[in-house]
Amino acid sequence: MKNTKIYLYLWRLFCVLAASVAIALFWRNTLLISILLLVLACLINIKSSKLEIFFYIIVAIVATLVESVAMSTGAWVYVNQDVLNFPFWLPLYWGMGGIVMKDLYLVITQSLKK
Repeated sequence: MKNTKIYLYLWRLFCVLAASVAIALFWRNTLLISILLLVLACLINIKSSKLEIFFYIIVAIVATLVESVAMSTGAWVYVNQDVLNFPFWLPLYWGMGGIVMKDLYLVITQSLKK
């Protein structure tokens, strides 16, 4: 695997970790978290292919809908519920997580081939 790919994957992981820290620190301020995650989502997808951006969007939508269904059963709730019982920033976070999980899968499968 090329070093440039590894650096891209590490950059994306850093962005997700930064998003996690932002959520932990500013969870009371939905607008601030939404703006920060929107910026981080754009940064994650700067070098993305059209397929990766499509994957990001699909994961963001599907994972958020599945979580929304689970939350409607009373399993858990978000303090700040903006849309369909979840905060605005949740789809952005799910999409970022999906991209990082894809990257992790690629790194593991490439390392197992060696």
